[in-house]
Amino acid sequence: MRKHIAHQSYDYNYRVTGADLLPGGVSISANNRPTVSEGKRDLTSPDANKTNSHDEMPPIPPVDYNATLHKGEIVGKGGNAIVYADKDDDTKVLKMFTIPQLHEEVEHEVECFNTYYGKGSADIIYNNNDISGIKMTRIQGEAVIYAKNLPPHAEQAIYDMFDRLERNNILFVDTTETNVLYDSDTNRFNPIDISSYNLKHTDSKDRQDSIIESYIGGKNYLINTVLNKIE
Repeated sequence: MRKHIAHQSYDYNYRVTGADLLPGGVSISANNRPTVSEGKRDLTSPDANKTNSHDEMPPIPPVDYNATLHKGEIVGKGGNAIVYADKDDDTKVLKMFTIPQLHEEVEHEVECFNTYYGKGSADIIYNNNDISGIKMTRIQGEAVIYAKNLPPHAEQAIYDMFDRLERNNILFVDTTETNVLYDSDTNRFNPIDISSYNLKHTDSKDRQDSIIESYIGGKNYLINTVLNKIE
């Protein structure tokens, strides 16, 4: 009999924005306290955006994709966006926002996606200097919410996904069954809407503990959901 992990409520208000992600990672100790490995910039630090002068690069001008977008079929919908196939590139999708988005939140989502899937996996779509969407790599798999009769080795795969996220300093926020896909061909769980909790923009230990509790609760909820679907 599998042990089920109790679901806890979680808070989406604290997120990391605009931080460089370097090799290393976050680990969660036995008492659920995160630590950041040496050699990695701490995403939760207020100074996370600062770089040494020798690392600085000139800003990349925004690319206005909107004039050349060719939307295909709808492949997904959410509360704030519709996702279309890209007629010009079947390896990409176009996530077009249906309501205005904060620039820093979109930048953060793109940064997390590129960190997890590789540089160039996602770019912001601009329309007259306003953000209208994200062009991103099309991720393979079926949403966990629709998956049935998962194989036994899917258990290790969900642990591997969270391990990879944490090694990249991403404390995954939106751990709902629609935001993670299972690819049976590769036995991988793939997050598709990635953002990270922020720990250190508050000096309150109680607040930090609450954030960690929210992260652990969301993580355990998704793991438990997957375990319930294993044959």
